[in-house]
Amino acid sequence: MEPGSRKYMLARSRQKVVLLFVFNRYRNFVFCLFLLHTGGAYAVEKNIPFWENQPEDGSEVTLAVGTALPGNIQLYNPLTLREAESLALKSDLMTKKFDLESIALKERGIAVGSLPDPKLKLGIVNIATDTLDLEQEAMTQQVIGLQQVFPPYGLLDSQREQINLMGAAKRHEAINQKQEVLRNVRQAWLNVYLQHHTGNIITKTGELFTQLVKITKSQYRSGRGNQQDVVRAQLERSLLKDRVIKIKALKESALAELGKWVGAAQFNRPLSLDTLVIPELADRNTLVSSLEKHPSLQASVADANAAKAEINVAKSRYHPSWLVDFSVGRREADPAGDQRADLMSLIFVVDIPLFTSNRQDKWVAASEKDYSSARHSTAEQKKNLQRTLDAEYSNWLRLNERLQHYRETVLPQASQNAKAALNAYRSQATEFDTLMRARLMELDIQLQAIQLFVDRTQAQVNLLYLTGGVGHEA
Repeated sequence: MEPGSRKYMLARSRQKVVLLFVFNRYRNFVFCLFLLHTGGAYAVEKNIPFWENQPEDGSEVTLAVGTALPGNIQLYNPLTLREAESLALKSDLMTKKFDLESIALKERGIAVGSLPDPKLKLGIVNIATDTLDLEQEAMTQQVIGLQQVFPPYGLLDSQREQINLMGAAKRHEAINQKQEVLRNVRQAWLNVYLQHHTGNIITKTGELFTQLVKITKSQYRSGRGNQQDVVRAQLERSLLKDRVIKIKALKESALAELGKWVGAAQFNRPLSLDTLVIPELADRNTLVSSLEKHPSLQASVADANAAKAEINVAKSRYHPSWLVDFSVGRREADPAGDQRADLMSLIFVVDIPLFTSNRQDKWVAASEKDYSSARHSTAEQKKNLQRTLDAEYSNWLRLNERLQHYRETVLPQASQNAKAALNAYRSQATEFDTLMRARLMELDIQLQAIQLFVDRTQAQVNLLYLTGGVGHEA
């Protein structure tokens, strides 16, 4: 081999050794710079929620809080929000309570609208007290008869109408209870969704700070950094670990609340928290018009109509009630053996409502006051629903604007700020503290963005409750 070739091969070998030494010494630094440069870029470029792009920590989220369930988790059958809603509706006891009360009132309405049972009359009348002989006196009779009471005119119909209206109010309360269950289970699911993705974001940021700790130590050993950078990076990593523990506590509390709605039978199933599907809202005019059909308002209207029917019940008492008595009396033969004729009686008994000022008039006055009170209650209920709708819709609009602003402006700017700090740090134009503040600021902005998203969705859930679910699937 020529001397020149030998020198060339020796130089190439020395270059490879130097490059390998530099790579091994600074590979953590290079890897961290790569993470800083690429973190969050995919979510921004694809315009998807960055928290749904976060890699999972490898564990399944189940409702069995604090319980290890190896081999029992149904990994291929995750619990979705829609299924959770269905399970909550099926297991809700208050809905069943209102349904049973409605059925009971329907049965009671049939009962109160029917005539009273007739009465059978049996007996012996006009017996001679000296001998107790049934044949001694001609007036002695063995009587059998029937009595029937006829309530005042219109009373039965009015009572039946009143009870049926009370049953209608219970049916509307059952519908309202179902909507409240939907609202509550959706809010519980949103809370779990928030804590889950918040924990993922903080956990991945903590892994990044672990790499930063290694880099600062490497920089400090090489003389290009200082000990304060190492301590600061370790402190921030410790604070992030504390935030992760806090989020775990909040997440377990949220899971316990959700588990109350779906039942213990679902505790082994993981939750489908990758995406969130809530019906979209209709336009404002449709929302306002649908407010009239809100079940709580319809229940209040039915209660008011029942109070109005009570007025008719009270007015019917001005009419007399009637009693009809029909009886047949059998007489024994006289002492001479001659057969006596049997007797028949037909008697009418009628109430005479002469003194109405202290009875019927007071019933009517009290019923009218109850009806007026029920009408005021209905009007107040409608006003409260309208005020709540206006407030929730305004809140939803502002949160939607803020969320859009975050997605279009704040999040990209936070990413650019972190990238600029990274470039400045790489060129030694800024301190490590500046880079760390930029990353922490980006983390806080990401957490604020997901909080805005959940707050906006919760306002949307409240509006769906107020409007009876008027909307369409996203």
